[in-house]
Amino acid sequence: MPGSVLPTGPVYGPDALVIRVDSGGEGRTAADVRVWPDVRNADLAADGSPTRYYFQPPRVTLAPRPGTTDLAFSATVMVRAPAGPHPQYLGGSCKFTCTAALPGDVLTRMTRTLATHDHPDPPARIASLFPHRNGAPEPELTMLPLTGNTVSCVVEQPPAGPGPLFLSVQGGPGGGIGVQALSSFLVSFSPAAAEAVVTRLRDAAAPPFTIRNVLTEQFDTGAETFTVDLRVAPDKLHEVFAAASSPGEPWPAGETATTAYRSGVDSGAVRITRAETGDTPLDPALRTWLGDTDAVRKAVFVMVKDKLFDIAAATDTAPQDTGRKDPPAPAWWSEVFGAARVTLKGEPVGGGELHEVVPLRGVVSVEQTIEGDLEELAAAARAGLGEYLTVIAI
Repeated sequence: MPGSVLPTGPVYGPDALVIRVDSGGEGRTAADVRVWPDVRNADLAADGSPTRYYFQPPRVTLAPRPGTTDLAFSATVMVRAPAGPHPQYLGGSCKFTCTAALPGDVLTRMTRTLATHDHPDPPARIASLFPHRNGAPEPELTMLPLTGNTVSCVVEQPPAGPGPLFLSVQGGPGGGIGVQALSSFLVSFSPAAAEAVVTRLRDAAAPPFTIRNVLTEQFDTGAETFTVDLRVAPDKLHEVFAAASSPGEPWPAGETATTAYRSGVDSGAVRITRAETGDTPLDPALRTWLGDTDAVRKAVFVMVKDKLFDIAAATDTAPQDTGRKDPPAPAWWSEVFGAARVTLKGEPVGGGELHEVVPLRGVVSVEQTIEGDLEELAAAARAGLGEYLTVIAI
């Protein structure tokens, strides 16, 4: 009887169906939404149960203010009185709230698209997991399951100038893992920043902020075991890491570490192949996807932990308050280093290639990043600047 088969989770790997949707609202461009099928969709369809699909939010956007269609953004800047045509800016701040939720009826329209197959052909590897047919129950569409969401606001700095444009960013770093989760920020301005923000808003442009959500998503290999063959050249990886963070300096556990690690994969310092297929090179997209799994990252850093890093107990001395909070270390980093103080050695210890085999079976956790640049604020400011900007003369 229908209901005897239960969905397990999105099929592993980078292969996804891409559905282009109109995000709705002036100032929001169309978005490409990636959709993965459930690994048991063929069994669900045969059972007469609804097939299930999982979407990744395509980007971060400004949330609406509660009870209105206005955007949750407000900036206040101060100028020296009397305020003339060329005021002297004293500073200010802005606060805003972001979400990764799909706007309006996008979810409903995407579900209908899946039901009618009104979409491009999915990649061949997962095509059999799109078995919905006329007369079958309406398919289910939900967000990819998350176990973590690290949120940050990155402020674009001018290429030259007397100092930082923006004084501080407060907000984050841990974001919610639900589809309707909100993240709020408070950005304090220097006088130069206050002028820059006012100029941008009056020109119907968004402030130079990028909101970045690093999502820890869960996938499933089903009955398949994917055996990853890892080969690491510590000397080459040390070169890559040293370019990201100087030896002796505290090695960051967040975005910088992730970027340096990916550079190691791209440069060949970390070689990822599949044991089942020997030394055959993997498709670059699959190699990157596997490299971003918690299991593979953890294995690489365990392999090089003693060869590349000096590890000391965390100090009780509080760092100087810069007004900026560093994002928390991801789970895999904490499993390798705990709360220790990690610095890169001046040179690697020992030589030779390191080898490890990592089996992936069942639930697999992967980091993927989505971003937003508040583009919808430009159109909103054009329509009603006073709703988003307050200038105070003092």
